[in-house]
Amino acid sequence: EDTKADLFLSIHLNSSTDPRARGEEFYFQNQIPVDEESMFLASRENEEEKDASESEHGNSETLSPKTDLKRILEDLHRNHRVIQSSEIAKILLETWSSTNSSQTTGSRAIRQAPFHVVSRINIPSVLVEIGFISHAIEGPRLAKPDRQKEMAQTLYKGLIKFKETMDKDRAETLKSPNEI
Repeated sequence: EDTKADLFLSIHLNSSTDPRARGEEFYFQNQIPVDEESMFLASRENEEEKDASESEHGNSETLSPKTDLKRILEDLHRNHRVIQSSEIAKILLETWSSTNSSQTTGSRAIRQAPFHVVSRINIPSVLVEIGFISHAIEGPRLAKPDRQKEMAQTLYKGLIKFKETMDKDRAETLKSPNEI
């Protein structure tokens, strides 16, 4: 849990019973839909009331500005992580599309999904389905070492581009008002 990693990339092969299914998919942590978010907030509110009544009896942590601040900071961190994960997915898709344009791979684009591997991690994360092993043409091509090397290099280029983007953003943020 206490990793020193800056991001997490999970690479998979996809499969489908539909013989037409092909292409790449880039997934990142989904945000809770509004109706579920309301339920979540209500549940959390109810839990806080329960916690407050238990704290009167010494059973739980009391509500305080410190615990409220902690929850706000956790929410901000989670939102920042989701935004960065979205950015990684966009850059990986752009890099993939520009590198593989001659092969018309039929990318299925960027999606949000509650995969545990990208949702239960505390750093920006993306799950990449690099193609459908079940597709008649794409499947055998995915097994070729040259294609595997090309795909790995493409993902690497995308990660480098993301790092450069983040470094540039940090440098812009650190500039004084006179330098802008």
